[in-house]
Amino acid sequence: MTTINIFTTPLFITKVNSTKIKNKMIKKLNNAISKKHTIKISNEGGAHTVGFGEDKDLTKLFQEKINEYFTSFNIKKKFEWYICNYWINKNNKGDFNVPHSHVSEHIQFSGIWYLDVPQNSAKVVFLNPDKTISMGLTYNFFDDPVAYSYYSVSPENGVLLLFPSNVVHYVQPNLSNQARISLAFNISLKEIE
Repeated sequence: MTTINIFTTPLFITKVNSTKIKNKMIKKLNNAISKKHTIKISNEGGAHTVGFGEDKDLTKLFQEKINEYFTSFNIKKKFEWYICNYWINKNNKGDFNVPHSHVSEHIQFSGIWYLDVPQNSAKVVFLNPDKTISMGLTYNFFDDPVAYSYYSVSPENGVLLLFPSNVVHYVQPNLSNQARISLAFNISLKEIE
């Protein structure tokens, strides 16, 4: 007899620390804000930098963890991955991000790296793609992700989250008087012949 978890959402939570790269990204954020190189996408308030392309320092910093994440899957074709874009978010008190995904034809996975996270600065909430999950009241019987309609993560400095880009997620309002700063990115896969 076998139990198979079908249609799962693999959320990878780990830590990555680099004061040098963190400071480089915060400087990049402040520069973007001062030059008004920010946009509104999912953010309500705060700042969302215009996306930027390849950053070898970031790729090198995340490489081991991304490879580790991909080894948790049953791989059927050889592929290489690359980070196709990055952006930095700053949420001040009361700022939040509405439900959104990063899905695209050329984007398969996404990540968030927390640079500066004060206490009470809001959780990131991932929504179960099965919109009918709460109808069966499964959560009354199991304390297991199979029964959850959502899953939230309380971020900490240095935490790195990796997840499929089609997963809808949002950020609760920042209740702290200090800003919360995170770096987000998208990963593309390319088949190797």
